[in-house]
Amino acid sequence: MTNTWNAINISDCILAIGSNPAENHPAAFGHITEAKKRGAKLISVDPRFTRTSARADIYAPMRSGTDIAFINGMIKYVLDDIALNPESCNMTYITEYTTAPCLINPDFKGPDELDGLFSGYLGSLNETDSAKRKYDASTWQYHMDENDIPKKDRALTDQNCVFQIMKRHFARYTPEMVSAICGTPKEIFLETCRTFAATGQVGKAGTVLYAMGTTQHTYGSQNIRAYAILQLLLGQYWCRWRWHPGYKRRVQRPGLNRPCPTGCLYHHELASLPTIRIPVPVVATVSMPVLSMCLALRAT
Repeated sequence: MTNTWNAINISDCILAIGSNPAENHPAAFGHITEAKKRGAKLISVDPRFTRTSARADIYAPMRSGTDIAFINGMIKYVLDDIALNPESCNMTYITEYTTAPCLINPDFKGPDELDGLFSGYLGSLNETDSAKRKYDASTWQYHMDENDIPKKDRALTDQNCVFQIMKRHFARYTPEMVSAICGTPKEIFLETCRTFAATGQVGKAGTVLYAMGTTQHTYGSQNIRAYAILQLLLGQYWCRWRWHPGYKRRVQRPGLNRPCPTGCLYHHELASLPTIRIPVPVVATVSMPVLSMCLALRAT
């Protein structure tokens, strides 16, 4: 597991997407019920109106297979909120414990500049030669200093920092675009964003609950990476005041618990900054790379 069920009890907002805990994990749903008694909000994002949706404070319907567009819209909302209202966000976490301030090679170009492609694509826009339909990732690297350490702009204003690159990448996922793609009413989508983004304040904690509806998916890996980007921007990954990661994989059988992504596979968090594994309650500098996850969404 990426966190414990007890952590759900102390969450201020719970986002259930790709999962239906009320029906598939009824005993575990008791932890959500306890959190709701404390005043926590439950958001259900699901194409179907399930028993979880019936218990939710917000039900956001969406078309099947549009998870990434939905979460990307939430990411854009949070990015805009960070830029406009930094005092309401955990800026220390963002600038010290994520790659958001890291500078990227100035030669890197994103889809906003290259009509949907990233720099280094070997073919043309509608390339048919399979040998050329791949990337040279040499420009997708950090901009290093003389000590081979990534340069940083903790003000997050440099146009080559990860934060600004992400803002440009996710700019297209406006509420109107999300509503058109996902079929979610714009007002409900914005209410979802406001409610979950409020957990980005210092002292708050939010959790994403996902299960087979997310993982057993054509773009399952991208779904989960999108959740990770969202939670890193909200300062939820190993947040200091709660001691739990901000997302939880819910499983159908115990055997799936063993190779958890933040336990046995911590060393395989793609392109993450050097991390020392130390026991809780000492805070680990966990950083799943914002840029590489952003690039992984290039197909969307």
